[in-house]
Amino acid sequence: MKVHVYAYSDLRYDPRILKQCRLLIELGYDVSFFGVKFAGSAPCSEVSSCDFFRRAHTLKTQVLQYFLFVLHMSYVSFQLPKKPCLVIVHNMPNFLSLGTWFYRVLQVPVVMDLHDDSLLVLGSRVKNSLTLRLISFIEMNVALRFADHIITVNSAMKDRICRFVCSEKVSTIHNAPDFYHQTARQITKPLREDVIRLVYVGNLGEQFGVIEFIEMFDRLGDMVNCRLELDIWGGGRLEGLLADEIIRLGLADRVLLRGRYTPEELPSILDAYDFGIAVYNKNPLSDILLPVKVLEYVSCGIPVISSRINTLLDYFPEDCLFYYRDISDIVVALSSSREDVDEKVERSRDILDSISWEREKLVFKSLVEKVIH
Repeated sequence: MKVHVYAYSDLRYDPRILKQCRLLIELGYDVSFFGVKFAGSAPCSEVSSCDFFRRAHTLKTQVLQYFLFVLHMSYVSFQLPKKPCLVIVHNMPNFLSLGTWFYRVLQVPVVMDLHDDSLLVLGSRVKNSLTLRLISFIEMNVALRFADHIITVNSAMKDRICRFVCSEKVSTIHNAPDFYHQTARQITKPLREDVIRLVYVGNLGEQFGVIEFIEMFDRLGDMVNCRLELDIWGGGRLEGLLADEIIRLGLADRVLLRGRYTPEELPSILDAYDFGIAVYNKNPLSDILLPVKVLEYVSCGIPVISSRINTLLDYFPEDCLFYYRDISDIVVALSSSREDVDEKVERSRDILDSISWEREKLVFKSLVEKVIH
């Protein structure tokens, strides 16, 4: 049985889509992925994929590509020699689901997986109120209802989505990584030494406070009386601006932009660092996030220094992560004893156990079977 998966994303760099496709293949489904690609991205050997075009860097061009992608989805559905048993669409945006209209005519069930709350994302980018109201209506009142079932990535997002569709139509499958070190990494070196290595992984977008963190980075080294190094892994619209800011602040010897990475590379990348950084500008969009980067740090046994955002606090209380309000809280985290760090790591991993991919993939498997049959 065939399953078609659509996303305005590069399969090779999207761990949520990739692990779902892998699981579907393990279950015996013939999976075809239709998406976009980043410049220089290598083909994915595991999943049959068709990259419609290279993903744009600017917001205006991305919006144009969204509409072209919806048309492409309709075109693909017309060309089918045999209809699939299931179609899965990943946002953003939600209105990608409208491209499945011909599948719906053929009575093929459609599942929509919401990685982000598009209403909050669009609200942070679209300033014209009339345009925003129109887009919001399409995104939340039309596109969501077009799908047979909706998946969200955390309970807070599910609560928001249930304002627009009935709760029986919505499930939560947490975005925990599919790698997991069964024994917490032992910190074999003292935390206070000549160099403390920090890492940030993930998207470099406007909603993240990476620039603000870099601006206070220079002062941090003096306050903890040792050398700090920060490696930033990932890509996004702010990558060029970050590079300029690092040079302007004279931090090029201590803050490095490492570029994009694949999900398979991440465990070995993270193993080299002492603390994982999760920084966010405080707003309604960040408050609804359960950051994947935090789950990845925890999975690898790395202590986490994070902004205080509501949904993350709901899942991981104060005694699990090093939350900060200002630079003094970060200094306290970097100056913590090994025992304190290890206790937080252990408690955070206990929580991750309850939402691990090993558990969540059973929910996904059950959902797929239910929707198909």
